Amino acid sequence: EAIGTLAGGIAHDFNNLLTVIQGFCELLLMDKKEGEKEYADLRKIAQSARHGADLIRQILTFSRKMETERRPMDLNREIRSAHKMLLRTVPKMITIELGLSHDLKKINADPAQIEQIVLNLAVNAKDAMPDGGKLFIETRNVILDDAYCRTQPAATPGEYVLLAMADT
Repeated sequence: EAIGTLAGGIAHDFNNLLTVIQGFCELLLMDKKEGEKEYADLRKIAQSARHGADLIRQILTFSRKMETERRPMDLNREIRSAHKMLLRTVPKMITIELGLSHDLKKINADPAQIEQIVLNLAVNAKDAMPDGGKLFIETRNVILDDAYCRTQPAATPGEYVLLAMADT
């Protein structure tokens, strides 16, 4: 609880700094046209500030100072984003393979929670493979039919998006 409170306080202060960066960046972008020398750099700054704000939202969710924010999202996009982070943090003796469906339907979820779930499962997988191995992350559309749902009492028939993670 103490760590959550500390993280929440720091996150709020950092979010205030990012808001200023984003605001001034947007003001500077108003005076630039696409193709101008500084335009691409300003877009990168704005994109990084937005990514920082997303990370802050994760910290605030962790510290329970922010409600989750469900919205329609592309699960594959979040998996690719988490994959980039995992490549920097998971030891090189663990390979990470993605099997992402190209026609994946959108889901209604909180992107920060999805990323947190994937990262937590990946850390667990890393700990289970101290000598190396393979982590496989898959997405695909699935249909749960009546026969399947009879064997799984909590399941409801219908169309779903599957996120599966497996490790050696």
